[in-house]
Amino acid sequence: MKKMKIAIVDDNIVFRKLTKIAIEHSDSKDVEVLLFENGQEAFDYIKTYIEDKEQLPKVILLDLNMPVMDGWQFLEETLPINKSHSLNLVIYIVSSSNNDEDIERAKTLSDVKGYLVKPINITQINSLIAELQ
Repeated sequence: MKKMKIAIVDDNIVFRKLTKIAIEHSDSKDVEVLLFENGQEAFDYIKTYIEDKEQLPKVILLDLNMPVMDGWQFLEETLPINKSHSLNLVIYIVSSSNNDEDIERAKTLSDVKGYLVKPINITQINSLIAELQ
């Protein structure tokens, strides 16, 4: 069985590493974690592998506040491609912001499956992965 790829897009190296460890210790052992420092890196990766869906993440854990390309800009660039190429990317916003405006804005985007406020825990990761398998 091929591994489900989960991308963590966040400029905080500690969050990326801790979340990667949590995912690797989750109930599912068939997961591969991709790490990106900002939205631009993740968007470039998606564009590179747009024709090779096996390489694409099934799930993207997306921070909103990042340099280079923030989470909103990433969504603006990625969502049209997600639809036009039927990539079926599942995106969760993972942010330290519990700003009502951000949460409401996220709810308007059909490709955004949820909004998680940092820090996230192993229980949240397990239920997220279980939903997708």
